[in-house]
Amino acid sequence: MRPVKGKCLARLEELRPAFPVRHRQETSPNGQSLRTGFEQRKACPGRSPSISLIFGMMICASASAAPQIKLDQEFISFGTLKSKTEVMNPRIVRVQNLGDSDLVIKRIEVGCGCIKAKLLGCRNVPSASDVTIQLDFDPSRAVVGGRTFDLVIMSNDLDTPQLSIPVVYNYEPPVVIVPKAIEIYGDTGRDNSWLGVGSGKITIYHRSAHDLSILDLSSSNLFLEYTVLDVKYTDTKLDTIHTITIRGVLAPGWPIGPVDESLTLTTNYAGYERIVIPVRGHVVGPVRVRPGVVRLEKLKRGETFSRDIVLSAENDIVIDKVLSSYDNLIKVTGTGAVGKTIVLSISATVPADYKNPPDDYFWEDIDIHMAKPRKYVQVIRVWGVLE
Repeated sequence: MRPVKGKCLARLEELRPAFPVRHRQETSPNGQSLRTGFEQRKACPGRSPSISLIFGMMICASASAAPQIKLDQEFISFGTLKSKTEVMNPRIVRVQNLGDSDLVIKRIEVGCGCIKAKLLGCRNVPSASDVTIQLDFDPSRAVVGGRTFDLVIMSNDLDTPQLSIPVVYNYEPPVVIVPKAIEIYGDTGRDNSWLGVGSGKITIYHRSAHDLSILDLSSSNLFLEYTVLDVKYTDTKLDTIHTITIRGVLAPGWPIGPVDESLTLTTNYAGYERIVIPVRGHVVGPVRVRPGVVRLEKLKRGETFSRDIVLSAENDIVIDKVLSSYDNLIKVTGTGAVGKTIVLSISATVPADYKNPPDDYFWEDIDIHMAKPRKYVQVIRVWGVLE
């Protein structure tokens, strides 16, 4: 608590110096003792103040002259926003100095990257004056849900060197994707099934009175397959919640290593006409295949092609048999070799009447049935654009 002037003067009375207590003995003219006692004499009123009194006055005066920070509001709210393109008006905070000396604002911090704070004025705020801080909100960096963080103001106020107030906002977009990305951690050594090497899924929640329809769904890689699992409609008092679940599948033949792909949705909803869903993860397997996918460029019907495929593992590889689709169109040699590294050669001549939807693609699989290092089917996909 800061001392006020009345208390300060009372304190000065306590600080008024007194002469030291001394022993005094009075005697008669013949030398006999008359009285013995102690006396404490205060300074005479007519005398000048001592150095101690002046120093006490300086201390008291300096104690009363201090800055005192105060804000004109207890919290700041940006309200609820529905879109990341929404324009948000800035918020203004007034910083007041109720003290007797200059308030110095040393630093301003905001606990969210979506907010920028700017001081509109001088950092030195005189007594009985104020300065304003402007907060600008960037909706593009908003996070779904209700959020609370702090605006922190650091100053030379000794009682409150760090003053903070909460800043809140609520982001409720009409379209929410949970989780933010499809996570797939696959294994090329798993049983060959309709789930391929691995799979993952996301759910799209759409809160609106209008339907959200997927007009198109595509992937960044032809071997990243997808399917819409479920579409639900749940009526509430205010609107309808649409739920769409999509599964992403890494097709057989996906190589070992990191997964960094995406699915792209085209919808009929304004502001969400194009939704990109990241697909991330990692694929492991007992045998590394290079390349896991054989891509052929500018392939023509009637043309012959050949490629090498390298299989490697920590232990010996033993191949039981090799099968290919389309009546064993693709010929494979080198399957009888045994070792930690095996090179297979594939070749084929594209038939003149070749058709395999989509018609403008050559699209075949080679199934390598492994006996070692463990029994499983390694799928290698061969594809190319037909001219």
